[in-house]
Amino acid sequence: MGKAAPRTPEEWADYCAQHITGGYVAGGDKAKLYLRGVKRAADLGVVGVWREGDIICDVGCGNGRLAFGLLGAPITYYGVDVTREAIAFCQKAFAGYLHLHFAHIDVRNPRYNPDGKIAPLHARLPWPAAFADVVVCSSLFTHLGPFAAALRYLTECARVLKGGGVLYATFFTAPPNKPTNRARRTVYPRAKVLEALARDFVVRSARGGESRRKSDQFVVIAERRPRRDLSITSRYAVQPALGSE
Repeated sequence: MGKAAPRTPEEWADYCAQHITGGYVAGGDKAKLYLRGVKRAADLGVVGVWREGDIICDVGCGNGRLAFGLLGAPITYYGVDVTREAIAFCQKAFAGYLHLHFAHIDVRNPRYNPDGKIAPLHARLPWPAAFADVVVCSSLFTHLGPFAAALRYLTECARVLKGGGVLYATFFTAPPNKPTNRARRTVYPRAKVLEALARDFVVRSARGGESRRKSDQFVVIAERRPRRDLSITSRYAVQPALGSE
């Protein structure tokens, strides 16, 4: 794990407010991003999504909302996003933390990267097969557009996860919402989401997304099926999933 000059929570809040120039920030409050990230990482640790020694891949990492909570964690973290400004911020803000890595993927998205060179159906995550212990997709599928794009990303998540690895993902689903392919707020039929997950994953926990509230997302914790016909032990105790951001 790398060394970097420590900042207080107040200093992080000030840094975010001054230096974030692009990418989504939940609630629009840049100053609270650090505190949200610390809470989210802690909560995911409590329910067993990640543990010491893990390789964590964060798809749609934004401005480092999860990375903030993993500054001192004994893990290795890789974050990717389609928003160049967000990745530029992360690479500067977390410079010196050698266990945190960030990369831009130039996948086209109508809202976040309209000029991207890679079509969503050809998206590929920049990691080899069976690389990660954990893949986090927090508020990724809520802005992807057509369901075919979601299928592509789920296939990629399954590819890079080790057998028995954990996928944490959130969705807006119908019901209760009306299905839509808009990137601003993408809503998929819940049955189609669960059917797609069943191809490569066993869902261990799923809850939420039962109201039309803007932030109420369907939260899934799933385990990558074994890559061979071998008996494996679940790496975490099954507990209720967390609420979304």
